[in-house]
Amino acid sequence: MNKIYIVHCWDGNKDDGWYPWLDKKISNKSNKVIRFNMPNTANPKIEEWVSELDRQVEEIDEHTFFVGHSIGCQTIMRYLEKQKVKKIGGILFVAPWLDLLEEAISDEESYNTAQPWINTPIDFEKIKKITNNITCIFSDDDYFVSLEQEKRFKELLNAKTVIVKDKGHISIDDGVKELNEIYNELIEIINFKVNDYDKFAEKRHFEVTNGMKKALRFVEKPMMLSMLPNIEGKRILLLGCGTAEESEMLSKYNPKKITGIDISEKSIDIAKESYPNCNFYVGDMLNLPFKENEFDFIFSSLAITHVEDKDKVFKELYRVLDDNGQVLFSVGHPMRFATEKINYNGSNYHVIGFEAGNDGKQVLGKYMSHTKQVNHFKDNEVLEEFIAPPSYYFEILKHNNFVVEDFKESRCIDECKEIDEAYYNRFHEIPQFMGFLAKKTKK
Repeated sequence: MNKIYIVHCWDGNKDDGWYPWLDKKISNKSNKVIRFNMPNTANPKIEEWVSELDRQVEEIDEHTFFVGHSIGCQTIMRYLEKQKVKKIGGILFVAPWLDLLEEAISDEESYNTAQPWINTPIDFEKIKKITNNITCIFSDDDYFVSLEQEKRFKELLNAKTVIVKDKGHISIDDGVKELNEIYNELIEIINFKVNDYDKFAEKRHFEVTNGMKKALRFVEKPMMLSMLPNIEGKRILLLGCGTAEESEMLSKYNPKKITGIDISEKSIDIAKESYPNCNFYVGDMLNLPFKENEFDFIFSSLAITHVEDKDKVFKELYRVLDDNGQVLFSVGHPMRFATEKINYNGSNYHVIGFEAGNDGKQVLGKYMSHTKQVNHFKDNEVLEEFIAPPSYYFEILKHNNFVVEDFKESRCIDECKEIDEAYYNRFHEIPQFMGFLAKKTKK
């Protein structure tokens, strides 16, 4: 059963505003809502509120969800940063803040109460390790919380953000006893899946086949084609094929047979319908349902990057490849996907670097680590990847008895310049992806 903890606002209680409505609307055999009153609610203190939340939470796991309102959001974050790293289901923040407008703290008592909450740091990286399923709802006329806070929660927590109109601080004082956006977003959080390939399969297939994915059309696919060896008469495996658009591209080079495999049933259904001359299977690249030496060439476009245990992947590829078989694969480049997002002079930047000077301590980005990266897209798709530097792949290929025959870092092609010059300028100089062509050798 899912357990949903609602943490009320400053000077509020568990029966205020929209809390009872949400409880009644979402409670069922699968969802249990826990509402409770915080201590000293007129003068909330971090330690008291976090301790009370800790007392209320019976167990923290992937079926645990939190809903916070205003200072309740801070309480949830400060509680979670103290937990040993465990996964929770997700979080919904309503009118969250890290700083407040002057109106909210205009009197001395409010000012003194707010200062510890504003000035005591929060470990956002720890919270992101616990969940990447966070949504924040803001109102465009909130008299306590600036919409600048919306940008900060996006940057610091990779949160999805929703802005509603004319709801003030989304509280009982604003007459908000129901708000469909709160219910709808909580339902999405509860039903959320990272790497939900089935849900987005049809959309992705349409966009790719119609050239709408610039990263593939102008960057990754040109790189992969430039590295393609002679595949005439070869038995080909498309690894993590998705809806298998590459099968049409590779068919032009007269292979003997094309087989595709992907973990997404919906993607494979689309592949079978779209490319009936090829064979497609639902399966996991960590445990391929094929015999030893069954393929001469493996092609994998941005699929291995989604798997954490890459050593096991390459052991499987070695097993199913024939002697001297080759694998061509692309993955995310750390120059793009292991960066850290910062705001400078009102603009957002993706940065890898370090603080200058002998006393500089801050390091931005994780170029050399095998790092989990969660990417949120405008259509609400969320993809989890594991990004590593080129040296990581050279080492893991060597360890699994592959020799690298070619390596490239992607560069946006000139054709893109007429369609999106800003995109071209960015990714003509900064690599998004990298490609490896490797050959199986004898052990």
